[in-house]
Amino acid sequence: MTTVREVHERRSPNSPRVVTAVLRRIASLSGIPVPPLRLTEPLTPREAEILALIASGLGNKEICQRLRITVQTVKNHVHSILAKLRVHRRREAVRLAYESGLLIEPEDEEKRRV
Repeated sequence: MTTVREVHERRSPNSPRVVTAVLRRIASLSGIPVPPLRLTEPLTPREAEILALIASGLGNKEICQRLRITVQTVKNHVHSILAKLRVHRRREAVRLAYESGLLIEPEDEEKRRV
């Protein structure tokens, strides 16, 4: 019902977070420079490392084995990453990290080496 009321009042039925994400994506696809992501708190080096491992497709068990930490510690870091990036899913965190420059696309790394 709230959405119907917002549309009727000519307001956006989407949350500011959704609108921001859509606009950032449109800007990145069109080649417009996207301003850096402003985090409430910066990612720690360990969180950045775990985010990169998530982006490479590893799950919590694989990450804990690679970093030699417990699964619960990985889960705690993932929870913190999602909170700092203000997203709900790992996939959203990875996409946002690539779009904002927190992570570099693998093909971009190869271009920089050449």
